[in-house]
Amino acid sequence: MTINKGGNLIDIDRKGFETWKCISEKERQPYVTQAEENNSAYTKLVALENYIYFPERPEKYLGDLATWERSEATLTEALNESGKQ
Repeated sequence: MTINKGGNLIDIDRKGFETWKCISEKERQPYVTQAEENNSAYTKLVALENYIYFPERPEKYLGDLATWERSEATLTEALNESGKQ
């Protein structure tokens, strides 16, 4: 069994916070810039554009025509309410 002589996670976090508090703004700038770049890259990966695609009704569709027309009307209404074009 090994003993964690470095302290627990709270102590490590506290030491990091104290170190961060003690350094000057000029010394912090590279870390802040790197964090902003990482955040920007993450945002670009996660923030996806929302596209809504409604295919046309196939010539050989399944089901009855009334169901298709009701479904298309509901989808059109939802699209109009969303503000997307």
